[in-house]
Amino acid sequence: MSSDPSMERLHTGVFSNGLRVETRSLNGGQARVIGGYAAVFGKRSHPMGGIREVVEPSFFNKSKSDGWPMVVARFEHDPRMLLGSTASRTLELKLDNTGLDYSVRVPETRSDVWELAERGDLPGSSFSFQAYDDDWRLGDGGMPERHLVSGRLIDVAPTAIPAYPDATVKTLYRSLSLFADVDEEDVIALAAQGELRSLFTRTDLAVSAPPTVLPGVEHRSNDAAQRELTLRRRLNEERGKRYGGLDMTDPAQALLDLYRRRNRNRARRFAPETRSVLDDYQRAAFLRH
Repeated sequence: MSSDPSMERLHTGVFSNGLRVETRSLNGGQARVIGGYAAVFGKRSHPMGGIREVVEPSFFNKSKSDGWPMVVARFEHDPRMLLGSTASRTLELKLDNTGLDYSVRVPETRSDVWELAERGDLPGSSFSFQAYDDDWRLGDGGMPERHLVSGRLIDVAPTAIPAYPDATVKTLYRSLSLFADVDEEDVIALAAQGELRSLFTRTDLAVSAPPTVLPGVEHRSNDAAQRELTLRRRLNEERGKRYGGLDMTDPAQALLDLYRRRNRNRARRFAPETRSVLDDYQRAAFLRH
């Protein structure tokens, strides 16, 4: 992940079994309460920019252990539409086998939101977060999957229409670029061509190393190696179209360009100052791995 995680959003409506916001009873029915699931564990989302996301049960553990600090509920994520907060105990959060459940006591000034929930006009909920640890893999049908492993919860929101800012999809591409050690522009280009699967190598085709080979040496089948060479050639051709200058048909220049870009990406990913800018949430997440 980046040393400066961006705020992202994920909506229950991107799952096939999106869970509707409901009205709930509290204190004998004297308070107006709405709630639902802001996150669903283990379910693949609908594609977002050619990528699916999966929330792992461990994702909210750090926020929960810290007492859900500074988490708020807002209608449609609008800062002007505050519904409640954990600080004032008007927002209650809990984890179960399904996901992250929330209940918020709606103020009188937001009675219209309660009425929308009562009428069934709110088909789902959303949560904003910062991801500190994620895992990438190739899912069913060859579509990349990002599994959210650890992060920080920022807010939960009942919503009428699931919407994703461009920044959310951009963050997905940036995370994938760090995982694959390629430029973010190359990930965007491959997404436009429907070729994101090219960034992944099938491990079931790997050839076992003989006992005399030192640990850590990676062996791949000819098919896997050929796919990687094809991917690199496509990336180099795309760079040549975009930037010009280098003759990407020259194997020496193409290889040199590849090493330069890989070294730059790795330097960006493992920069020494990374830990100095991490907050307590991120440090704790890294220490667990």
